Amino acid sequence: MSDPVLKALLLPLARGLLDGPADGRAALLRAEPDPALPPGLLCEQSFKPAHDALAAAGATVTRRIEGDFDLILCRLTGDKAENRANLARAWSHLVPGGILLAGGAKDSGAASLEAEVAAVLPLAGSLAKHHCRLFWLRRTEADLPPGWADWRDAARPAPHPGPGFLTRPGMFSWREIDPGSRLLAESLPEDLAGRGADLGAGWGYLAVETLRRAAPATRLDLYEAEALALDAAAVALDQAGFASRASLHWWDVAASPLPARAYDFVVMNPPFHRGKTTDVALGQAFIAQAAATLRPGGRLLLVANRQLPYERILAERFAQVSQLAETGLYKVIAARR
Repeated sequence: MSDPVLKALLLPLARGLLDGPADGRAALLRAEPDPALPPGLLCEQSFKPAHDALAAAGATVTRRIEGDFDLILCRLTGDKAENRANLARAWSHLVPGGILLAGGAKDSGAASLEAEVAAVLPLAGSLAKHHCRLFWLRRTEADLPPGWADWRDAARPAPHPGPGFLTRPGMFSWREIDPGSRLLAESLPEDLAGRGADLGAGWGYLAVETLRRAAPATRLDLYEAEALALDAAAVALDQAGFASRASLHWWDVAASPLPARAYDFVVMNPPFHRGKTTDVALGQAFIAQAAATLRPGGRLLLVANRQLPYERILAERFAQVSQLAETGLYKVIAARR
């Protein structure tokens, strides 16, 4: 089994410490593809690569669960606010007597979250296995436990980075504008025009700033893998008055081809992590996609951490490459097909 967290989460069921729902009304939040996923489990996943991998493996998958469940498994991430909110949301989807089972790796904060839960509710059980901590409880009250409404509300979209933008825990740089994206926005040329694309658009900061600086007739397509971030980008574009000039696409840029020779320019702050692991190939895949989707003479404008080795693939895919700006941490590069 590839996922130790799922392996741990399934242990209470496998050992008979918990009964599985007789009619299959069970869900898994933040599900990841794994051959051990039980049949009939509704998997919630808003991140496009994982969502598509789950669907390809035959799992029943949705961006967001709806309705009532007898059992909800909550796969904890490394974001404390997101984990708290998911517990509160899972509780609201449980039938009376339903079970909430939560677990995560030791570095996910599972133990401290367990202590917070146990301070207001009696736990039905807990277990430490496979370098993970998990705990479960039964819904015996109709209302949210004390303090859990605050957990839920803290993860609702709010103007954390500033007016005009709504973000939430679990998104990249949700508390503040990413300094690399800000540097790219400040370095954009004044003659952007035509049809552009923002690859890995996040919650919309770079898209809004690009349209603000571009010619009035310019249109921009946003491609983003996290559905929650794409929803936030739609709000940001509407707040800025640019909704009519933009199109949004829930898209796995690294895996799904973009329209060939469709764009006059591409802007991007490409990702280079898979989970907590640095993956330079991910950013390189974004660059290759940008080259393929640009028209002849089209321009790529990207920002990256200074140490990332993108120069070779840029030289291979583009006729001209130049550096527009540099700080101690970031570099802004312009390349032309």
